[in-house]
Amino acid sequence: MPSGAMTPTHITRTGRISLATNLVAEWQRMARQPHNIRRANSLGLPGEPVTHLQEMLLRSGLDDTTNANHFDEYLARLVECAKADDLASRMVFQRIMPGLISMAMRRAPLTVGGLSSAFDLIASAAWIVIRRFPIDRRSRRVAANLLMDIEYQAFVREPRLKRNRTEFNFAPGGLLGIEFERFRRGQFDDDPVGNGAYLDLLFYEFEKHGLTENDLQILRAICHDINSVEIAPHLNIKPRSVRNRRERAINKAREVLTERDDLQP
Repeated sequence: MPSGAMTPTHITRTGRISLATNLVAEWQRMARQPHNIRRANSLGLPGEPVTHLQEMLLRSGLDDTTNANHFDEYLARLVECAKADDLASRMVFQRIMPGLISMAMRRAPLTVGGLSSAFDLIASAAWIVIRRFPIDRRSRRVAANLLMDIEYQAFVREPRLKRNRTEFNFAPGGLLGIEFERFRRGQFDDDPVGNGAYLDLLFYEFEKHGLTENDLQILRAICHDINSVEIAPHLNIKPRSVRNRRERAINKAREVLTERDDLQP
């Protein structure tokens, strides 16, 4: 088995998820097929040509916890290719498969149908998110951001769970102003493209004013009604630390929005 293949822990988990088991078996076949290898090498990704598709997953950070920039850069290039290439989309999916399985394990107790149903929802959402992910604006912490967006797509945007939303305590005027309040109330639900573009512009403005990637990630979680317990694993910190960081991020965002309002005629 090539280095970086699914670990025994992952295999044990997929044993209870029929779709995941099938996807792992499919990937093991795909990864060594010559026509797929030729096609992958034609994508123009950095590095020497590969002889097995698993090498591309390793180059994009699979099984590595250092979060080194070169892993992010490679995965970002792969996500860019995935917008128009099915094989690249499949490689991105496989790259984040361990995170998808962990998400399903965590969501299973809250999902009708349990573990298999949770993974089915996640897998369906993953294809949508991977193909539409705005990598030009979100080129850092790519794997974590993909997982967060997939969880939102599967369990929030298409509400399948009854969630406790009291943690965020939105004020009458909106936690960060009218922009976030409009998004939270779903006023753009009939125009997902406009909704995404609107938030992209808003977060681009936050970034221009010095908010960090961690700030932006936490603010996106607020927009998507993902609470501190759910986002903590993606940031590799404890929920209490998420809540502290969230307060700081909210204050920074408020300052940006207040400054912008003051400058408008």
